[in-house]
Amino acid sequence: MLPTADDIQDGYEEDELIDDYDLPAHWLMMQMNNFCVGANYVFLMESIIIQFIIHKSLFLNNSIAQQHEVHMKVKLQEVLEALDGAGVDMEYYYDTKNEEILMIFDGMVNGETDPELIEDIEEGFIEGYIPLPRQYDMNEYRMMEEFIYDLPAGRAQDVLDAAIRGKGAFRRFKDRLYDFDLQEKWYKYRDDCYEQIARDWCERFGIEIEE
Repeated sequence: MLPTADDIQDGYEEDELIDDYDLPAHWLMMQMNNFCVGANYVFLMESIIIQFIIHKSLFLNNSIAQQHEVHMKVKLQEVLEALDGAGVDMEYYYDTKNEEILMIFDGMVNGETDPELIEDIEEGFIEGYIPLPRQYDMNEYRMMEEFIYDLPAGRAQDVLDAAIRGKGAFRRFKDRLYDFDLQEKWYKYRDDCYEQIARDWCERFGIEIEE
């Protein structure tokens, strides 16, 4: 059921219109055009469209989790391996139907040519294929900053902080770790960060973790 002109004139809030009637944005724009003019109209329409986008985004995430809450499972180690292997040209997706992780690289799926599946994924059918966090989602540079911040004040902290400034930060950081015998501590910290990212991703989409 769509709201009438009286509904809108009587003071429905934008989010109430969207929630109560599940309206498409273009319909709201046409209807509101009949009752709003000038600057107030522009402001109101911007608010409606933003609310609509947020509403639909949340609905999509919730619907995926609700539809597959019981059935979707994944091994934690497989998610961690996908996070570690993610790169600029390599992406991973979770196939909700077959409950498996797919690697997309160089136009192939898990090393095999499958143009139809590639097209489905690229067109955004995320109800069937959920993207795993990508390389930039992990933000390993931020991990280095936080690792250094957590170190006791002193020479090691100062040297490592200077090492991550400028070009070549990752290489210098790893070199300086060995100078202070902190490499094992760093890799443990990094692994813990990746595991938390993996668990947060699974929780977000309602995927049960198999340890």
